Amino acid sequence: MRIAFLVIGNTSRNGVITGRNIRHGGSSCSGTESSVIYVAEYLRKIGHEVTIALEVCQTPEICDGVLYTNFSFDGDDTKEYDILVSCLWFDKYDMLTIKVTKSIVYWYHLAWGYAMNELVSFAQKNNLNIGTVSVSKWAKTENDSYNIVFKNSGRKYIEEIIPNSLDVNLIKSIWSRNIPRKQHKIIYFGQWSRGGDVAKKAVYELGWDDLEFQSFDYLDSERGLDKNTLE
Repeated sequence: MRIAFLVIGNTSRNGVITGRNIRHGGSSCSGTESSVIYVAEYLRKIGHEVTIALEVCQTPEICDGVLYTNFSFDGDDTKEYDILVSCLWFDKYDMLTIKVTKSIVYWYHLAWGYAMNELVSFAQKNNLNIGTVSVSKWAKTENDSYNIVFKNSGRKYIEEIIPNSLDVNLIKSIWSRNIPRKQHKIIYFGQWSRGGDVAKKAVYELGWDDLEFQSFDYLDSERGLDKNTLE
C-alpha cells in the first residue's frame, strides 16, 4: 500500500528532518517526528511505499526508502495514497494535492486532538474510513471525547493503541560505547516550556556543589541535537 504521513510543527528545527539526520546528522526533532519516522521506516521495510510530508521541507529527498517532502508532495509524481495519517493540529485537508482512496487515520501524539470536524469532512467527501491511534490506554481514555465525533461521522471507524516506538538499534549502539557516567550531570532534553524551569529548580535544591545542568530544547534552533549526540 501507499501510505502518507502529515507532520506539522517542524518550523524551528536546527536541521533537515530525515531518519538519518535526527540520528546522526545534527537535526533536532520532537517525539512526534521521531515516532512518525520510526513507524514509516518499519512500514517501508515490510514492503509499503511511504511518504512523510513535513510543514517545512525545502528539498524533497528519499532516505532509507522513505520520501520526505512538503505539503505539496513535491517529488511524488503519483500523488495517490491508500492511507493518510494525520496528527497534531493539521486542518488544511481540502488544500492537499493528493488523492486518498481508502482511509484517513488520526494519530494522537498528545492527550487531546485537533480539527476533528475537518478530518471527518474530508473522509465524507472522499468516501474514506476513519481510524485513530492512541499511544497508551490512559491516552485513549483522554481521547474518547474526541473520538465521539468520528463514531458519529457515518463512516466506518476503528481505534487502536500503539505505544510510541524507540530506536533500539541506536540505543544498543550507544550502550556498546561504555560511555562513563558523569555524577551530578543533569540533561533536560524536552521542550523547556513543559517543565524545564521546574526540573532545574528541583535538581539545584539537591545542593550538589558540582552540579552541571544542561538543556537541549528541540524548539531552540541553536541548541537542538540529534539523538546520537544527545545520548
